Amino acid sequence: MTEQQDGPQPPRSQQPVYTGVGIALGAGLGIALGQLVFNNLPIGLAIGIALGLVIGAALDARHRRNPPRHDGEATAPQ
Repeated sequence: MTEQQDGPQPPRSQQPVYTGVGIALGAGLGIALGQLVFNNLPIGLAIGIALGLVIGAALDARHRRNPPRHDGEATAPQ
């Protein structure tokens, strides 16, 4: 199978990694949430990882659709 590409893809080292960061931060915040709110670490951890995954995936998708400009042009219309 072949993948269709809409345009030139950045090297793998420059692709966004918000999903992984979201999972890591969500796990940490989930542990704190689980201990403070639920008094149950596994529940807080699961909730934190789930939220981190969703937010990170959304940021990844947004970044892939609208890559940041590096050419010095203004991003907002004037």
